[in-house]
Amino acid sequence: MHTELDSDNSSGFDERGSTVTLVFDWDAYKFDARLDRKSLKASTLQISCDIGTIPFTAEGAQRRINIMSILEATKTGSPVRTTITPQRRMELIAETSLEAPVTTQSFITGIVTLAAKARPYLDLIQMLQQPAGSVRGR
Repeated sequence: MHTELDSDNSSGFDERGSTVTLVFDWDAYKFDARLDRKSLKASTLQISCDIGTIPFTAEGAQRRINIMSILEATKTGSPVRTTITPQRRMELIAETSLEAPVTTQSFITGIVTLAAKARPYLDLIQMLQQPAGSVRGR
């Protein structure tokens, strides 16, 4: 179902069973936002982004240990957690519930709130991704 975002909610934005998706770039990351309307009282909002590959030990043992520590600390986190895909990529996921009626304003506010809560983890990962003096970072 394709839903247009408008200010007066006349497009069925709050219909049960509907899904709204939004892709946005923020701070060098591409996020996917997804709102799933599951019941008459609440919806689940989730944002996710790929935050890069896990470095091999040969690329920097301490960097790998530090990144793995961050991933482990957020594994069961709420609302922010991280996962590792089968391709060795790190994914950050943040999730919350939005009460009905879901409006365009509450949808965007939820996205911004989740992104702000994810920010410290993104900053730490970004800081550890490139070793100091790396030619890849130039």
